Amino acid sequence: MFSFGTSCVSKIICVLAIFALAHGWTGRPCFGKLETSLPHLHGRTSLRMSQDSPDSGESFLVKRKDFIKTAAGGVLVAVVGKSIGDGPEYRKKPDLSDKNVVITGGNTGLGKETAIRLAGLGANVVITCRRPDTIEAAIEDIKKASKSNKVSAMTLDLASMASIASFAKEVKSALPKIDILVNNAGVMAIPERKTTAEGFEYQLGVNHLGHFYLTSLLLDKIRKAKAGARIVNVSSEAHRFVKEVNFDDLMAEKEYAPWTAYGQSKLSNILFTKELQKRLNQAGDSITCTACHPGGVRTELGRYLDIPVWAYPLLVPLVYFTKSVKMGAQTQVFLSAEQSLTPQNSGGLYYDNCKAKDPTAGAKDMEAAAKLWKVSEEYLGKKFSV
Repeated sequence: MFSFGTSCVSKIICVLAIFALAHGWTGRPCFGKLETSLPHLHGRTSLRMSQDSPDSGESFLVKRKDFIKTAAGGVLVAVVGKSIGDGPEYRKKPDLSDKNVVITGGNTGLGKETAIRLAGLGANVVITCRRPDTIEAAIEDIKKASKSNKVSAMTLDLASMASIASFAKEVKSALPKIDILVNNAGVMAIPERKTTAEGFEYQLGVNHLGHFYLTSLLLDKIRKAKAGARIVNVSSEAHRFVKEVNFDDLMAEKEYAPWTAYGQSKLSNILFTKELQKRLNQAGDSITCTACHPGGVRTELGRYLDIPVWAYPLLVPLVYFTKSVKMGAQTQVFLSAEQSLTPQNSGGLYYDNCKAKDPTAGAKDMEAAAKLWKVSEEYLGKKFSV
């Protein structure tokens, strides 16, 4: 299923060792606030969530055994995503000075790096932030790094349909057209089941339904762009964690497992991409819709992991296996900026390391894609007409 590089043996040993420790531990509870990403570790028993995390300050009871299992899942994501080295860097410099770009979750991590790259190519970039108090700092960082003043930010909470509708109205009034939409924001492996404002399971609600609804509201502005408009959905190799969409328990009300729910949301991203491209093609549009895997990247996406001091040595290998944010953003930058991509040669495809990659059979099931579209409309109570 997976393709490993020359260091595959050490990677496998690392994963097996962590699983062995998990199953051999008695499971003493540890308390702590939710975690940020591995590169931000400090010498404390547990760490505060990042400022822009959805539930800053919320605490969970996490057993040591459960934590190590979750950590093993994180290492597995890194192993799957890590090819030889960090993957290719997109070095072309197309002129994007006439392009308007919208990037969800653009104040941190992959979204921020993507904003820096696209703004540096001349694009007018609008990023979204969940918390208004993070906006100014993010804008200044992006402007400084990109050497461009064509950067702005708006508030968007993908866990709220009202916030999505409000943002869509605001950005549509500000931009005459949208050339590139990067559906980048997401959450990963939330330890306990929680729901969005509308009662959707949080990972599916934010990662899939939120972007599904947002895209439906912005499509008319995307259509106003010239030929070459793009919709990029950030998915993950974690879609391989599930064989198919569990329509019988889509909201994980019967049984919740953090990595299963995450995998299902990422599988949904790919199915949405394929069904959207099919409908765009049938409508005669020239919009190219793609999905991508950034790789195992050192970002704040892992903010829900509670990492006590004793666990640091177990996670040291994770740093080796993961990509830098700069390298992790390369594929979504490529899909946004590369001029040779068209609906005919790239539409509906799944990319990894700037190349098309074959996803699972479940991610190519067009009957499931059509069903997911219909079910998504039913949950939202909104039609997405293409």
